[in-house]
Amino acid sequence: MTRIVVRGSLVSYPYGETLRNAYLYLEGGKVRARGEEPAPPEHSYADLVVGGEGRLVVPGIVVGKVQPVLHPFQHILENPSLVGKLEDLIDCGLAEKASLLTFSELALSGVSLAGIQGPYTECAKRAAERVGIQAQVVGEARIFEPGGRAAGQGFALGLGVRISYDPRSLAVETARLLGVEEAARALFRREALGFEPYAVPGPGDVVVLRPRTPQPIRAERLHYALLGGIFVVETLIVDGEPVVDGDELLTLDTAELEEAAREVGEALDQVEG
Repeated sequence: MTRIVVRGSLVSYPYGETLRNAYLYLEGGKVRARGEEPAPPEHSYADLVVGGEGRLVVPGIVVGKVQPVLHPFQHILENPSLVGKLEDLIDCGLAEKASLLTFSELALSGVSLAGIQGPYTECAKRAAERVGIQAQVVGEARIFEPGGRAAGQGFALGLGVRISYDPRSLAVETARLLGVEEAARALFRREALGFEPYAVPGPGDVVVLRPRTPQPIRAERLHYALLGGIFVVETLIVDGEPVVDGDELLTLDTAELEEAAREVGEALDQVEG
């Protein structure tokens, strides 16, 4: 297992217990130590050192409901005349390729755990494993639900609220209705359908965020900063292993993602042709 040290950052892990100029030490898939700098010698050396001044360290983000197979086909789901073609075309192989694109996007947005719904959930789970994030099946579904509505055109991010596919775009209205602190905390809990209430991400799931602005973030403003989309995901660690670092996905090479995008693009051409 990789030994990782997060150095010199504003650490809010577990969420709500904030330490300034602090470190985290991960070994054996878990956070083993945290505290204020300087770290003791036994927690100072590792295979990977991340973080730094101005970074914010939080638990992995939890997404309550995702339909990873359907995400790349969102605009087709809005056209009932094309949905039947799509349903006939999708098989497990294409489902895995589409899910690779979805989970790669989620990983680059700091998501470490996703609750997934069908179709082809087992194929989607394989894609999640390849990307390196955790997926738990919370329901099977056809592309069309019994009522005739297209399923899975968005997903809920721990709040039961439909948003776009970037967790950083969480609606300000949601924050206002729930209270900013409560909304921010919900990013790190399995509160949506399919998860036990108030369970937390894995003990080795950590996100290092880099602010888009050079101004320092005060601890009492963290809730607003998290919901305001002013952070870039610099590093994602899942189960104690790096998945994203330097804003780049480490688990899949560019060729794999390009192949997945090509196959999904060909499928779209067939459906829309």
